[in-house]
Amino acid sequence: MNRKALKALISKLQSRSVAFLASAMEPHHPQVQMASTLLSQSEKNNDETAALASSASTCTASPKELYCQPNYAKLILDAFCSGQPVSCMCLQIKSDRLRDHLRGPYPTNEGIQFRADDIEYVFHLLEGMSRCEACLHELPSMAQLHGLSSEAIERYRLFYQSLHRAFFSRGCDTHHEALQIDMYCSFAVEQMERMAASIGRIVEALSAEPRFDQDAWYVVSNQAERLMTAATTLQDRTEQAARV
Repeated sequence: MNRKALKALISKLQSRSVAFLASAMEPHHPQVQMASTLLSQSEKNNDETAALASSASTCTASPKELYCQPNYAKLILDAFCSGQPVSCMCLQIKSDRLRDHLRGPYPTNEGIQFRADDIEYVFHLLEGMSRCEACLHELPSMAQLHGLSSEAIERYRLFYQSLHRAFFSRGCDTHHEALQIDMYCSFAVEQMERMAASIGRIVEALSAEPRFDQDAWYVVSNQAERLMTAATTLQDRTEQAARV
């Protein structure tokens, strides 16, 4: 191809490109409409984002909401920056789970097995918090641990009362029912021992702190001791009934 023909081809291609661009710039061209649509959607999204941001800045969360819904990422980051081990966050996480669980109604209409699983879950969380020495020595957690321990004891009291009614109110028509009640009473004593040990670890860790409320924790320990005695007595009576 000579130079003259090459120039003619280039000129022809340039004219087609200019014509295509001119047609594309027309108001009703599909590509222009698509671009304008995308632009309007982008502007709409930006407006919605700005509106949400402004509403979020004006609607501040109440202290109760902030307390019940902590920012776990911030807690872990703050612990890391302060040199504390990340495992110290277990108190905040487990206490939130335990608090949410205890706020729910007691499963009175459920079977004994369901209620046994309920109390085991409660003491599992309380026991986990009592084993974290780093978290126990934080002053803000004292009142929190006292409240959760008291609510856990109240939950156990409801479980004990359900066992007491199952044994004394309905009675045991068969030997199998007596053995089943005896099994749950043994379970209740084991769980009470777990709770007493957990409260003992918490009291031992907090007693060295200057803000330790000895009278308040004495009430908690006394309630746990009385429930332990009641559960042990109930277990002895169910064992005697199962042997008959």
